Amino acid sequence: MKLFSKKFIYSRMNKYGPIKRNIDEIDEKYNKRIWFIKKMNPKSKKDFENSVRLSNIWVNSLYLHCIYPLKTMNTIKNILLEKN
Repeated sequence: MKLFSKKFIYSRMNKYGPIKRNIDEIDEKYNKRIWFIKKMNPKSKKDFENSVRLSNIWVNSLYLHCIYPLKTMNTIKNILLEKN
């Protein structure tokens, strides 16, 4: 059973840590990052940390039109296309 809230992701009895809000991050961006991290469904602390990094990259590309290496963008694209 998984529980999800704005601040923490829990997987059974393992707590991976808080999803920290970026400085001056608006609710819309923060909520999108939370959704993205939840969609990735991290299974370990390392997966969780990677999902946080990728969520920041995704939001930066979405709102600021930042460009990242093709491999990174393809990883994000595949995550977004996954059906959960």
